[in-house]
Amino acid sequence: MGRHAGRSIEPSGLGLSDFAVLEMLFSVGPQKVNDIGAEGGKCYSLQMIDPLQSGSGQPHGPESCRICGGDGRIDNSFGNVAKCPSCHGSGKRAQDTGFHDVTKTKPSHHLPSNRAGVVEKQTWPSTPTGAQLATEIRDAASLNADTKARLTREIIEHEGTHGLCTKTFLKKMRKQLPAAK
Repeated sequence: MGRHAGRSIEPSGLGLSDFAVLEMLFSVGPQKVNDIGAEGGKCYSLQMIDPLQSGSGQPHGPESCRICGGDGRIDNSFGNVAKCPSCHGSGKRAQDTGFHDVTKTKPSHHLPSNRAGVVEKQTWPSTPTGAQLATEIRDAASLNADTKARLTREIIEHEGTHGLCTKTFLKKMRKQLPAAK
């Protein structure tokens, strides 16, 4: 079947890859250049043609690239020429084993990461007056857990911005505590 297809295409002056691309565009419609001949695409014409061209049953050599047709380059509509992304300019079809080497070989791959470590979130005030006030809040029986957590968070945030608990802040926080009896 492959020889018959080759004989019927040959008089047109097209190569097998050219014919396969035209056949796919005719049957599927407009496609991106990188999608033409991609694995899983609609173009099966090249797979249908027998790669064993001689009667000896041995292939003539590596199969031509499906994307560029064997010349190693692709022209776009703007007239620019680029190296074929499939064969990387060799014109020979790359052997896809399904695996590729991802071994990190550069010395920089083995250096410690420059990312900052995870900073533990502060859960208790760091100054003595802030810790004393937070203890009073924690021990207040009349406050619910959400209010205790909110007030403790306010103390921690105040210490973070001011460096210590100011007298005004301490008065404001103690007003929110119920009077001890």
